Amino acid sequence: MTLALVVGACSGEGQESSASPSSAAAAVYAEYLEQAERGGAGAEQLAVLGDAVVTGELTFEAVNELVQAAFACMADAGIGHEEWEPKEVVPGYLIPAYSFDGEAEGMSEDETLAVADACLAEHSFWAEGARADTRSYQDRWDAHVAERLPLIVACLEEHGVQVDPDATTDEVFQAAEQLVAETSHIDDGEGVVMCLEVLR
Repeated sequence: MTLALVVGACSGEGQESSASPSSAAAAVYAEYLEQAERGGAGAEQLAVLGDAVVTGELTFEAVNELVQAAFACMADAGIGHEEWEPKEVVPGYLIPAYSFDGEAEGMSEDETLAVADACLAEHSFWAEGARADTRSYQDRWDAHVAERLPLIVACLEEHGVQVDPDATTDEVFQAAEQLVAETSHIDDGEGVVMCLEVLR
């Protein structure tokens, strides 16, 4: 068994802020730093998050270095891993993507997962989460959505959904999600229409 991981992004959608992108990101990083301190993260991960709080920046390179330390920890316990191409969540913004083995010699699946989780918690878990959190790159995400929104509207209209010219982004997203629900049964799911895929 192999366990895949691309840290999911949590969104701060609906929350308005007048803060600059860097100060808004720093506030997000502070949240993850506090969680990491409570969760027993290692000194290196805490240092990276602490620097991010000060600078308002958490680079892919810094996070990936922590992930490599987690891999080394797993390897010491006999747990293998596979690195994938980093996931580009918006143009120019990458997050690590990888999988690790769900079984290791001399350990049960539960024991293997517990060891792997401990390695991630010590070395990279909260830093990965902070990097992947949508609020950390909200300005880039908003620009990406604005650029792709006409493609989403065109997809909806192509499949018979009338979109009000004055529709908000949230309303367009809701229409796309409704279309998924209405088409998910077609050809055992093969005919589902996912207009939001253009955001990937």
